[in-house]
Amino acid sequence: MTLPVEVNAALQGWPEADTQEQAFVFLTVDEHDFPHVALLSRAEIHPADDKVLVAVSGTTTRANLRCAGQATLVVFVADTAHYLKLRAVDSREGEGFTVVAFRVAHHKADSVGIPLRPVSFRTSSDLARFEHWERHREALLEFARRR
Repeated sequence: MTLPVEVNAALQGWPEADTQEQAFVFLTVDEHDFPHVALLSRAEIHPADDKVLVAVSGTTTRANLRCAGQATLVVFVADTAHYLKLRAVDSREGEGFTVVAFRVAHHKADSVGIPLRPVSFRTSSDLARFEHWERHREALLEFARRR
């Protein structure tokens, strides 16, 4: 299944400093079968052809992906919540993070026609350094090129 055009557009690009950005909800399932939530920025997600590449730093999220190999990504666009069920197809370890390539196993566009406001955050150069955005972005682009 290919990535919907509007989702692809929402994931494109790079967060600029001092702007409001969408935080993308990324769900995995832990060892006790409970949902585990991580919030990702566009610096940690890269749409690549028919895949979604994600740089994951959190140790719990990484462990959940190693165990189950699946996740759900939530992307808000205008009046629609897009739920993407993802299945891991490849991965590569980095220094303190893992880049995972996912295929979209299922997509649901959910809307009742009212504008939605996604979870968002204010970017900063300090946040970018703290979360190693540049290192993640380089790894995502390198992973995309080798595919």
